[in-house]
Amino acid sequence: MSQTVTFEVAEADAQVLQALVVKARDAGKTIAEMFAGMKERRHPLMLDTDSGTVVFQDLASYERLLEEIETAEAIAGIKRGLESVREGRGKPLDEAFAELRSRLNLPEKRCPEKRGLDALPNQPRRRRA
Repeated sequence: MSQTVTFEVAEADAQVLQALVVKARDAGKTIAEMFAGMKERRHPLMLDTDSGTVVFQDLASYERLLEEIETAEAIAGIKRGLESVREGRGKPLDEAFAELRSRLNLPEKRCPEKRGLDALPNQPRRRRA
């Protein structure tokens, strides 16, 4: 069933909508079918317009892309940090902590013998009334 819809949009938006209609018609599909297929295949839909290329992407794919970018940025930061250490721009951990304690006016409180949860002070649990 075909239906005609009329509404006003900006010129750039009209170009995108027109490109979307043409792409759907050329594929022998409705716009809804094109978006459903895009979501199912997890591939973006790209439209060329006079003002540039527009990319439509389903939300799950977009979120996955953002996670991949975040991971890549974290890896790049770690690589930069490791390179910095290799070039001698790093500090030994004890020296860095001492500098932080000094800058933040924190006491020199260390338990070199204890590690992990054993390093936590033993405190009796409070009973609820």
